[in-house]
Amino acid sequence: MTAWTINVETAAGRVTENQAGQLLEQIVADGQAIAPAASYDRHQGSGEAVYQIQADDYPTAAITGIWIFFAAQRAIGLEPTLGNLSITVVGDPRSA
Repeated sequence: MTAWTINVETAAGRVTENQAGQLLEQIVADGQAIAPAASYDRHQGSGEAVYQIQADDYPTAAITGIWIFFAAQRAIGLEPTLGNLSITVVGDPRSA
């Protein structure tokens, strides 16, 4: 298993600041996300989350990372969107 950092963001204009906090709560509740953090961009109206997961390879990391984020959005009543996605191996020199 390898640790992967997942960085995901909703599409612009899709969430409120309160909903961004709820997204973080749902990501934490999922149990697969390690050390999750979230932020809210008032100008864009978007929420961003960063967390780590354990996975064997990039495709598994991508699917798991997106699933966690989409499930969190559904849990708070949002139609899942993805404005940006970045996935890197923790400590991967290519991501520096």
